Amino acid sequence: MKILSANEQVLLKRFPDVLKQIVDCQQGFQMEIDLNRWVFSADLGKGQKYYPYGIQDGRTLIRRWIDGIDVKHFSINATTGFGLGFHLEGILKKLDSESLLMVGERFPEMLGGVLSVLDCSQLLADPRLILTTGPVNDDLYRGFYAASVAFKKHLSTFVFSPLQALDESYYNAFFMDFGKQFRRHYQLQRTNIEDSPYWQNLTLANLPYLLNAPDVIEMRGLFAGFPVVLVSAGPSLDESIEFLKAVQDKAVIVAVNSAYRKLSHEGIRPHLTLAADPRRSTFWGYGQEPVDDVFLLSTYFVNTNVVKLFPNRTFTWSNRLELINWVKDKQGKSHGTPITEQGTVSACIADLAKIWGCNKICLVGQDLAYSSQGQTHTGDSFYADEGNLYQSLNDCMKVPGNTFGKVPSTPPLYAYLKAFEEIARINPDIDFINTSRLGAKVNGVPYKTFAEAAYWFQKPLPDLRACLRPFFQKNFDPEVNVEALRTYFEPLYHFAQQTFDLATQGAFFIQGLSSKCAHLNYAKHPDIQKVMEYATRLNALIDKHPHEWIILCEGKTKAELFQYKSNIALLETSNPHWEAVLKNKEYFWAILEGAHFLLLEMELLFSDAKYGASDALTRERR
Repeated sequence: MKILSANEQVLLKRFPDVLKQIVDCQQGFQMEIDLNRWVFSADLGKGQKYYPYGIQDGRTLIRRWIDGIDVKHFSINATTGFGLGFHLEGILKKLDSESLLMVGERFPEMLGGVLSVLDCSQLLADPRLILTTGPVNDDLYRGFYAASVAFKKHLSTFVFSPLQALDESYYNAFFMDFGKQFRRHYQLQRTNIEDSPYWQNLTLANLPYLLNAPDVIEMRGLFAGFPVVLVSAGPSLDESIEFLKAVQDKAVIVAVNSAYRKLSHEGIRPHLTLAADPRRSTFWGYGQEPVDDVFLLSTYFVNTNVVKLFPNRTFTWSNRLELINWVKDKQGKSHGTPITEQGTVSACIADLAKIWGCNKICLVGQDLAYSSQGQTHTGDSFYADEGNLYQSLNDCMKVPGNTFGKVPSTPPLYAYLKAFEEIARINPDIDFINTSRLGAKVNGVPYKTFAEAAYWFQKPLPDLRACLRPFFQKNFDPEVNVEALRTYFEPLYHFAQQTFDLATQGAFFIQGLSSKCAHLNYAKHPDIQKVMEYATRLNALIDKHPHEWIILCEGKTKAELFQYKSNIALLETSNPHWEAVLKNKEYFWAILEGAHFLLLEMELLFSDAKYGASDALTRERR
């Protein structure tokens, strides 16, 4: 079975996992294809031939089925089987340019057989198509990683019965998991987009304090062979205190910010604390508790008040931010270390443990679920102070529990659950255990009682704080850092100003166009041509400064461009020239809003040399 070259090239580029499964699979049945009548038969090895499109003419069946389905704008859709691809082409013709179609194919052998005789390269190359095959698990939905699902408004499934019947149990499982996987990736992508202004805002605010902070990679091998305990703030933390007291001198204790207050009140002082979120609530996790001789592990975009709480006691990682790479390049330093987060700061622990040389991670308070009474966090937390300790279970989903059959979860918690399962899967050299009696079951992270987990912690460790202090012998002055940053950012500021000016000129020029320009006979009018000239100049500027453009898109511009894509998908005009004008109008406004944001943030950073950056609470006014 040799796949046609045109098909193979597209598969290699867009769906390499699918291509590998086709190549690796054993031919398990025979196929006969009649393209003239859209008919094919498959022998699934049971001595019986199946005719998914019927034995007469498949075109009638497929056209009737296509006519009967209801598609929606800005939707993500799933359907059963690739077949000859004709029913997929029918769906895609009805979908708008921003919608997506995921195709689950049970039989890679059959898919390979079709692609060996039928040129489907145009269908496979459609950017709205996501093709999957193989067992129903997380790997089947990897296409969501590259797909833009954050602004999809509708979720639909289309059962194509002729192919569904080939293995109903498989396709039922495919559809059932499709919704869960969509919600998971939707949550992760929305967080990435909606938080991007906060991230860039706080990254700039924190740079004076973190510019010379050590990168986490400098801790390489520091705790080699020691077990790690990650303490989170789930409801089960309340019943974990005696266990933590027993092991606090026998493990590297790392607490997430929201669990810190509870530990402090119980007389437990972690060696390190994790914080990554830009919101003020990240700071509330520490309250008024003492943090002396506790060291912070942090992103550059954590809430600034948290950074100020740990002066000269913070290790950083980069988040692959081009803004940080820009500064490191100006300093003549290597880029910061990327750390896996996947929407929750707790997920960082695996990469950190590998840097430290640790191969055992014990999760405490990592429930990834509500309690049966709707409790969301430990009772001693700022969530209780805010009156948010309990939530209704009405909208919760049920997932398998560690000791209970099912426990209540939510789409964000389910996304974090899947993140932990993925982390455990890709880190086979690390042993994970979870002590959360009340929590959700995490595949790859077995549940252990406190007594069972205690076998990991047999002997006291050396003074770990003494190992950490030498990294911070030299103090630094934030005011000096601001002056250095002013020099580093001058080219970036100049680019943002040019971008803002061009986009503003283009947007306001379009705003002033006469309504007559929308008429077909104005297609070659000088004013229409001038709009295109503005767009050409702006794109040329962007192409000339790729690094600056990436930094611009790390902030508010990212959200603005996603909104731009949504807006242009709704445009309805019969005149191509006017459609181009309206698209450019939306584009100009997206760029000028994003550039204006970055300019203000840089000006705000440089306006207060005394403190290096304004207070995070003030900065959040935007």
